[in-house]
Parts: sequence; structure tokens; C-alpha cells
Amino acid sequence: MWNGRTSIKLTVEAVERAHWHFDQPTRGGIWSHLTYNEYPLTLTRLEIVDEFGVRRRQDYGWVRGNAEHAWGVLH
Repeated sequence: MWNGRTSIKLTVEAVERAHWHFDQPTRGGIWSHLTYNEYPLTLTRLEIVDEFGVRRRQDYGWVRGNAEHAWGVLH
């Protein structure tokens, strides 16, 4: 990521997966569906470069992350 003043480079790894799958009947006998996935992350590399200098993963006591995505529509 970069905004002209700050550059952020990172590498993450998913350590688990949570998955939800929803099917719901709608009017007319049609089914709507939603799938949701969530992944807790481990940060393996971090580099932030800005006007204050360079900061790395070891400069922080702890870091937590989460990634998620979904597809479908429930009516």
C-alpha cells in the first residue's frame, strides 16, 4: 500500500478457517443462499516507511488480523 507519503508492505498467513453456509427458502419455491468465510491471520512480515522512519514487525508487542469474504444474497 502506498499513498505518496507512506509505504506499507506486509505478508500474512491464514491460520484457521471459519465457514458459514446459509440456505433460505423464498417466495415461489426459490432458495436464496449466502456463504461467509473468515480467516484469522498471522502477520509474518511488516514494513512501514514514512516521514518517521522504518518500522517493522518486531517493533510491536502483538499484531492480530482477520480476513473475510462472502458471496450470495439472502432474501
